Amino acid sequence: ELAMHFEKGLEFDRAVEYLMLAAKNAERRFALRDAISVLHHALALVPRLPIDLRTPVQLQLLEWIGDGGPARATAGDSHR
Repeated sequence: ELAMHFEKGLEFDRAVEYLMLAAKNAERRFALRDAISVLHHALALVPRLPIDLRTPVQLQLLEWIGDGGPARATAGDSHR
């Protein structure tokens, strides 16, 4: 999985990006628990993001989790 590759490479912004994509893919397969689990993993990486990305990414992840997953996010949303 690309997210793990970037996490191990200490590229946390890319890891979070691919975790978000993985969560969307899990939701498309109706694996909602998996999607939420992946989003929680991404949330755990937020403190390792560049400081200017932390708040917006954290808010986006918390909104997704609170709304029930990535399907609630609009296609144009991005943390970059």
